[in-house]
Amino acid sequence: MTEFDKSIKKNITKETLEVPSYVSHMIDDTLENLPEKEYKLQQYGYQKKWIAVAAVLSVFLLVFMPNINVTYAQTLENVPIIGDIVKIFTIHKDIYEDGKHELQAEIPMVNDDKNQEEATLMNKDIEQLSTAVIQKFYEEIELSKDGYGSIYLDYEVIMNNASWFSLKLNVNEIVGSSDSYAKIYHIDRINGRYVQLKDLLNEDGMKAVEAYILKTMQSQMEQDKKIEYVIENDFKLVTGESNFYYNENMDLVIVYNKYEIAPGYMGCPEFIIPKDIYECKIIIE
Repeated sequence: MTEFDKSIKKNITKETLEVPSYVSHMIDDTLENLPEKEYKLQQYGYQKKWIAVAAVLSVFLLVFMPNINVTYAQTLENVPIIGDIVKIFTIHKDIYEDGKHELQAEIPMVNDDKNQEEATLMNKDIEQLSTAVIQKFYEEIELSKDGYGSIYLDYEVIMNNASWFSLKLNVNEIVGSSDSYAKIYHIDRINGRYVQLKDLLNEDGMKAVEAYILKTMQSQMEQDKKIEYVIENDFKLVTGESNFYYNENMDLVIVYNKYEIAPGYMGCPEFIIPKDIYECKIIIE
């Protein structure tokens, strides 16, 4: 066993398992509602026994089973109790810390009963991106044991209603210098489509959005000397794969990663595009 393996094993053994409150309450309710009447042994001798076994099995499946895999501490803490429809839940919750390196990763999975194929495409891409990020973290630990580095991966639901779903996967890396980037996923629930920007805007719409962003950049830099945008000659501000989402006013918001169009201190710039600027192929209510 290498020193790296020993280090991972040591950190894993520090992990503690906590029973989620809803599991404790579920068990308490089950025990409180067990039949108090004493039945005849030949008819009901095993009924209480199997109810108790079922309660214990529920605890095992909900709490201990997700933690058997020592590499990825899988959790189902966000899964609604049976009876509700599961939409978004955390399938992996990875935590690693050795004093010099830190990993915190919450990886989501989407379950859309109405659009299962589209949700599957989304989940596959999320899994590929998350796996690459986590693999990079462990490779960098092995290569630079004396260095420092952290990676934080999480997600947020931007919109979730009967017609539209948007989920944003965030990655923040601190290895020497810091980097931040995101990928935003969408499902058009009305038309049953896994959506990218190219599915929403025609060519004229793309040009209109790009022109509006350029105009906004120039205006911001004129008004505030601390604001700076740097665009390479061959860089396209808006493409069919550009990150975007809709805000509460249903305006289009174009999102850029750190360093993509500006120095690091500018973070991840966003530009709100009013509805009257572009012509959209679908209508979202």
